[in-house]
Amino acid sequence: MKLNKWFLESNLKHIGLAIFLIIYLSILSYKVISKPTPFISWDESIYVQVGKEMLNQKSIVPLWQGQPWFEKPPLAPLVYAVIADLPVQPEVSTRLFSILLTGFAFLLLYLLFYKAQKSAIFALFVVITTAANPIVLQRAQIVNTDVFLLIGWLGYLLFYENFSISTIFLLIGVLSKSVLGIYPLMLVAAFELYKFIMKRDKKQLILSIKQLGIQLGIASLWYLLMIVLYGNSFIKVHFIEHLVERYTKSLETHFGHLDFYINLFFIQYGNRVFISVASVLILTFLFIRKKIEPIQYFLSLALLPWLIFINFAKTKLDWYVYPAVPQVLFLIIYPVTLLQLLFKKMPIIYIGVMIVLIANFIGNNYELKQAIFTTTYSQYDNEYNLATTAKNNCTTLAILADQSTRNDVVNLKSAGLAISTTEWYGKYPAIIYYFGKKVQLYYDKERFIHDQAMSSKASCWSFDQEESDIKPASGSFSLVKKFGVHSLYKRV
Repeated sequence: MKLNKWFLESNLKHIGLAIFLIIYLSILSYKVISKPTPFISWDESIYVQVGKEMLNQKSIVPLWQGQPWFEKPPLAPLVYAVIADLPVQPEVSTRLFSILLTGFAFLLLYLLFYKAQKSAIFALFVVITTAANPIVLQRAQIVNTDVFLLIGWLGYLLFYENFSISTIFLLIGVLSKSVLGIYPLMLVAAFELYKFIMKRDKKQLILSIKQLGIQLGIASLWYLLMIVLYGNSFIKVHFIEHLVERYTKSLETHFGHLDFYINLFFIQYGNRVFISVASVLILTFLFIRKKIEPIQYFLSLALLPWLIFINFAKTKLDWYVYPAVPQVLFLIIYPVTLLQLLFKKMPIIYIGVMIVLIANFIGNNYELKQAIFTTTYSQYDNEYNLATTAKNNCTTLAILADQSTRNDVVNLKSAGLAISTTEWYGKYPAIIYYFGKKVQLYYDKERFIHDQAMSSKASCWSFDQEESDIKPASGSFSLVKKFGVHSLYKRV
């Protein structure tokens, strides 16, 4: 009886998280199940296609149309491909899996901030406001690698003292987002160095260095294998183009000013963002005055260096800020924790204030309601219809990129902002997934016309109607169908 009472008293304060997760995950799951749409023409279709080819070829090397795909590690594409292979519509099963991963990330986030501030209502508030953020909400409903990275980071920070568990979380991060996955390991290394400076415990420092070194070695094994197998090709694409150059160049037209990500938060939260600066100062003051433990200070600001780092990156994409969203919301909300001291003997007032703040953040947000209940991120469009029609009528498919895309590629190359895979996807990569066979992409019209004339029977060729000088011989080709501006011809 005493054990049951202890269990209830210990866990009743966390019931709010359980209720919220059940409601949130149920709403998103219902939406995904009731309104399935095709994979988004970029990340979703690419990741699932890469993983599908890995499964088919039984390969630990990511593959895109049969070629080694070095942009990212294999974990996320492979896991999503396994889920997509279940006897459920892939667009439903994979997105349901993303929703479940997001729920797990929220659980870890809650535990992290509860450990940092010892307040269940505060940790819950951060989770709820994070869940309502438009970028987080979008990532929750689509196939993505960012949620894997966040889980890896949060899990490692929570369990870094446990070698086995923290190693698993480190591998999740590193094998989903490469070098970015070692971010929490670097934070822990800095924290352990701080503890050594304060306590001069040489033995503990050596043990920590040993553990971190072993973990880093384990996390590096797949990369070492890729370097052995593919040498400079892997190093160039994976490390130089997709890590170094994304930080030093605005690759593939993803431009933005230094304040790009800060402006995102101002758009979403207005002048409340200024509160976050005050919160950093308050936390630092409390830490210096030894009013909070070093571990609390460390966990409270663990994601802040990432936000600072990405602001200096030249390539700007909205979702790069995804792991920093809970950090900014933590800092915006943090001053409210001081009310807990004022109303220590009247917690109902503190809880009431929190509820009012939650309503102020998200209660009347029309865009949020739209994003939850009506917004979809893809649709059954002309490109989807072209791909599925071609799948049933053609042995091969060739696509000429439209004039605008061809011009973009020329400009990127001349500016030194193109990378090895710039011409791999075309404008609509989902076509490649839904066609189900190899697609030949053309960025040279003359070569397209030449190869079309030499093509074999049952091959299909697609180009936009604006290409008026492409006139397939009427006796050799038949028009299968027009899909908006796209024409699909078949060799007969």
